[in-house]
Parts: sequence; C-alpha cells; structure tokens
Amino acid sequence: MFDYNFFGEHLVVRSHSELPIGSSVLTCQLRRTGKAGYAVLLVNAEEVGRIELPFIMRVISSVGPSVAYDHGSPVAFDYASRRDGFPFEGDLESVTITLIDTKKDPKVAESQARAEMGRQ
Repeated sequence: MFDYNFFGEHLVVRSHSELPIGSSVLTCQLRRTGKAGYAVLLVNAEEVGRIELPFIMRVISSVGPSVAYDHGSPVAFDYASRRDGFPFEGDLESVTITLIDTKKDPKVAESQARAEMGRQ
C-alpha cells in the first residue's frame, strides 16, 4: 500500500496481489512529470499497483522520511487510532532511497518538454 498524504488529502494505491510468504523486495517508484506524477508499487520487480498523482511536493518533510514508524501524525487513516507510532515489527534488511537526476532521465525530460510546449 502507498498512501500519498498531501496535507490531509490521501491518495491511496493498494497491491492487487497478496504478498508472497518469505522475503520479498518491495519497491515504490515515485516519478514527477511536471508538477504531477505517479507512483508504482512493485513486489519482487513485478508491478502490483499504480496511481496518478495530480501534484507531487518537492520536499519530503521537515524531518525526512519516516521508515518503520511515524515521526508525527499517522500517515494513513488505516491505523490513525494507534498512538504508538505504528512501529514495524518485522525485519527490514535495508531501505534504499534513490533520487534520479531528471536531466539524465530521457522519459522525464520528454514529459517536461511536452508540458512546456502545452503552456505556450
């Protein structure tokens, strides 16, 4: 599940498949296309969900990303009643956050060029 909390407006995508038993690689790819964008969920490199996002913020938050617990208010409504920060109780082997240089990504550059042409 990916919950994009945009100042209280929640845009949610859930996997259309159940997670396999055992270790898995979970990926969420968040891409900007101008001011908008999309998020793709993958389990072991297989796409299991996608959502279009009308606006993507340029800053994650003032405290950085929350991994395995919430820094402040709950991100999602699914567990908003829990007051313990909803700590993850499984095993995380690693978390990788990769920023992509959009100037070097031809898909993003093409999308941005089309957006610019549309504004002329």
